[in-house]
Amino acid sequence: MKRGWWGAVVVAVAGMALGLTGCTAERGEPVRESVVVREERGPVERRFPAFGEFVRVRWVREDLNSGRAPGPSDVRMAGVVQLSARDADRLRTGYAWREGAEAGPSVPGAVGALLPDGARWRTSEGFAGDVTRGGRYAARFHVDFEMRVLVFDALNPDIVVDDGSGSTPGKADGDGPDVKEW
Repeated sequence: MKRGWWGAVVVAVAGMALGLTGCTAERGEPVRESVVVREERGPVERRFPAFGEFVRVRWVREDLNSGRAPGPSDVRMAGVVQLSARDADRLRTGYAWREGAEAGPSVPGAVGALLPDGARWRTSEGFAGDVTRGGRYAARFHVDFEMRVLVFDALNPDIVVDDGSGSTPGKADGDGPDVKEW
């Protein structure tokens, strides 16, 4: 049976699509670098100053692109923050909160393992809007005020730079979602 030029095009496009999605030949699973739970405060403080002076943070950074295609990579940053009592009160009284999803936050496995049992998650559209500066990037936030735990999950979060007139998004010291070192 003779294959026409359309058959060759379909085979070539399918091959390129598999190569660009980062699938392995053995299992067909995306190639991902291992996700390491980190505890550095700086990257979280620079991107989420609204969290306040938290007690502890554990978070992960995950490149979502395979690295095989040219261009910037999307970065997912997710973690668990232990809020100070003062900041938990400030957030609780400063925003309208509603009961969150019964299943709790949907976060990467390494972060999910850090979530406390029995948490009563709440979410706030106002808080999310303030943190993301009106939706400049996608993010979800869940808080349990009794446990003083905040969970965040953000895609390409900006660094907040204070230029003297208030907080504005920007990049400081070469740090940003498209930079490998966080």
